[in-house]
Amino acid sequence: MKRLEVYIRSFFDQALAAPRCLLCHQSSQRSMPLCRGCEQDLPWLNSYCQHCAEPLPESLNVSIGRRSDPSNKALLTCGHCLKQPPAFTRTYAPLRYEFPIDLLIRRFKHRPEYHSIELLSELFVQHQAQALRQQSTPQQLMPVPLHPNRLQQRGFNQSLELAHCISQRLGIPVNDKACSRQLDTPHQQGLSAKQRRRNLRHAFRINRDQLNRTGPYLHVALIDDVMTTGTTAQILAVQLRQAGVDRVDIWCLARTPAGRHPPQQPAA
Repeated sequence: MKRLEVYIRSFFDQALAAPRCLLCHQSSQRSMPLCRGCEQDLPWLNSYCQHCAEPLPESLNVSIGRRSDPSNKALLTCGHCLKQPPAFTRTYAPLRYEFPIDLLIRRFKHRPEYHSIELLSELFVQHQAQALRQQSTPQQLMPVPLHPNRLQQRGFNQSLELAHCISQRLGIPVNDKACSRQLDTPHQQGLSAKQRRRNLRHAFRINRDQLNRTGPYLHVALIDDVMTTGTTAQILAVQLRQAGVDRVDIWCLARTPAGRHPPQQPAA
């Protein structure tokens, strides 16, 4: 009987113990699998373009509190968006796509690492909460779709899983039926913005009936893991605007800084 009590006590001690940090593998000392030290060391995106989240010089020291000041709009908009405004209104990305966040994202992108998905969605909600409160709330979350062939190979859509996690925390419904991928395009990794535009031309289809199945939606947030060149976001935002959506925002975990896009892969 004594041994059974020890086993039961040991089981509950382990179950209630703080999880290990997914980065340093030490006890996180809190409920989430990320210790405070590793969280502080993450590549947070502090100064960035309000439209495409392109990182701006840290010397500008632009804070969330100044984003609502129209007089600072020029400081908060990159040159590309000033010259050619995108079809989407805002991009929310709390992190730069750099070490070690790139490891966490790649970890769940190619296999269902639900601990990583839960952690990253929690970081997104926590660190974007103030900015999101200052803007209107989207009426639905729309994950960037995978082609059925890619979905069958991978077994899951990481953007859909991320959308579900964010939905649970914010209470915004997910609509994964309104947008589909009708072309099984080659992988985007390593392609330039021009090549990505050519690759994604006619790749997506918007189902207006599914988009408005519970009423007209005027504000939609597209969910993706990483924004690299913004090509996917732009193409989908254009199609959604053409389908009657007034505002499209982009919600992603991380933004790839300009000049750090993956190098172009040589032709096979």
